[in-house]
Amino acid sequence: MKIIYKQFEAKRQTYRGLRLYGIDGFQIHLPRSKDIVEKGCYTGRATSSYSESHTPRMYASHCYDLLSGVTRSIEQSCENQEIKLALTMIPKLEKKSLCIYDRLYMSEKLIQAHIDAGSYFLFRCKSSSTFKPIENFWKSKKKIRKVEICGVKITLIKIKNPTLNSS
Repeated sequence: MKIIYKQFEAKRQTYRGLRLYGIDGFQIHLPRSKDIVEKGCYTGRATSSYSESHTPRMYASHCYDLLSGVTRSIEQSCENQEIKLALTMIPKLEKKSLCIYDRLYMSEKLIQAHIDAGSYFLFRCKSSSTFKPIENFWKSKKKIRKVEICGVKITLIKIKNPTLNSS
């Protein structure tokens, strides 16, 4: 993958000096072939405490260069571990990069990984966040608020889609 990625380096663009990436996870339904079942890693997903599906699944996280359309990295796992997979990608990105995540990603580990890597992050948050400052912000009427999370000063911005009725 690295060789292919290097071929696109000249075509890659920046926005205000930053590389822009989107990181998100997905699952792939695998065929229930003998070799996949024997491998043992890719089993079905639990559907209750007593059973699991019969379709083996593979989970992956994809880091995508938003401006050039080039895949930067794909990591895979036999378990749904989107944050863990994202953590392996962050150190490989440029210092001047911004990663955009959906609302299931925000975690102390990811924030710290970006600080350690010297890169930036933008998380879409949900109102029922595990971080109290975010929950309090959602309940307030303020549109912008600066808070400290994990020892990092973060700017929260509230943007509501007028076409949606939910928060």
